Amino acid sequence: MRLVVSNLWFLCLGCPLSAPAGKSYAYEVARTLDASLGAAVPVASISRVLKSLEEAGYVESQEGEPHESIAGTPRRYFLLTKEGRKKFDDAREAVDRYRLTLQKAAACDLISNVDDKSA
Repeated sequence: MRLVVSNLWFLCLGCPLSAPAGKSYAYEVARTLDASLGAAVPVASISRVLKSLEEAGYVESQEGEPHESIAGTPRRYFLLTKEGRKKFDDAREAVDRYRLTLQKAAACDLISNVDDKSA
């Protein structure tokens, strides 16, 4: 599966929601996406998206304790804000509507009819 930065924000917003503590850090988001979607996304890309989400007010960050796996550097944890939760819920509803539309189109055989006419 190929992901692009323009749609990565939605997945990054969803990761803190699914994390047990309600917060995630960039490497954890990357692992989650890889495990659940089979999409290897560079941590640097995730970090950029999380930073832009923070600037937009959709997530807030807090510094964790220094961690030995990253040479004693503290991890930066991201949590959803109320605005971020609303943005995620709105986007999820739009995705659900889009999925339903595709299912209806497939059930009506609209997609194969379009392909047949273009040949």
